[in-house]
Amino acid sequence: NVSIGPSLFRSAGSGIQAPLDENLTPLDCLLTLLTTDIIDSLVENINLYAVEKIKKNIPLRKRSTLSEWQPTTREICFHFLSVVIAMGITPKHDIKDYWSTMNHKFTPWFEVMFPRTKLLLIYQSMLHASEPNAQSQAKTEPFVKNLVAKFQSAFYPYENFLFHAKQYNAAKPHKYHIKTFGLWDSITGYVYNLLIYFGAKTAYNPMLDPTSTHAVKVFLTLLHGVASYHHLFADRLYISLPLIQFLLSRKLNYTETVNKNRKGLPQQLKQQPTIFGTPRWLVNNEQNILCVSWRDKNPKNLASY
Repeated sequence: NVSIGPSLFRSAGSGIQAPLDENLTPLDCLLTLLTTDIIDSLVENINLYAVEKIKKNIPLRKRSTLSEWQPTTREICFHFLSVVIAMGITPKHDIKDYWSTMNHKFTPWFEVMFPRTKLLLIYQSMLHASEPNAQSQAKTEPFVKNLVAKFQSAFYPYENFLFHAKQYNAAKPHKYHIKTFGLWDSITGYVYNLLIYFGAKTAYNPMLDPTSTHAVKVFLTLLHGVASYHHLFADRLYISLPLIQFLLSRKLNYTETVNKNRKGLPQQLKQQPTIFGTPRWLVNNEQNILCVSWRDKNPKNLASY
């Protein structure tokens, strides 16, 4: 028999922290995150980088799109962001397809909102959201940190967190892909923290032990400012004994899918259920591990600490 005690988490401080009420519009809510200082900083750096890029390419080629550059303003930046948000809602194969006049691709709203060349110019400059001579992560990291700080001040998550890593860059070999670690509230899907991985240059929490494992460094950075008794859910890539010990020391619970041969798990886990939909519960009392194994299309294993 497996007995699970009550949760010690207290949700009194969870939810919206920003001064919002039912009379505000969705745009008002968005502007609590994209505040004028965030937008003005973005506009300033977009313009600085574009000017620097033009200087490096003088004389401009006859067909260079840089010859059409005009300084970006706060209003233009909001128009640009609205188009980018709409692109996420209306996915297409290529960014230029949003301005295609072919019948099966034609979406006139994008042309009305923003000329294609103008958007691409801002888009290419926006990827450098810092002072013109910044290199590597310094191009974007300060802006991302400021934006995440706005997210954290506007909302505090409920009991359950989801942890996820995303890595993709189709133009480069796998080892050079950009990797981002995220922590978000499981009820609302609200992103509470982000960490962009830059290898040895990654800006982990400065308070951590430099000898810590990669997994502990990632979690310690993402969990900065998070109270005790939250429950984290993740996939099987990050479980390790040092990570479990770290999370338990912070009074945080952790659940994830695991491989059956993972060290420290009950040996009986290797004996997979043979009947479809039949679960089996296993406990390792020495390490406070609860496991459940069941058979779907393939055997599934879940471990909770």
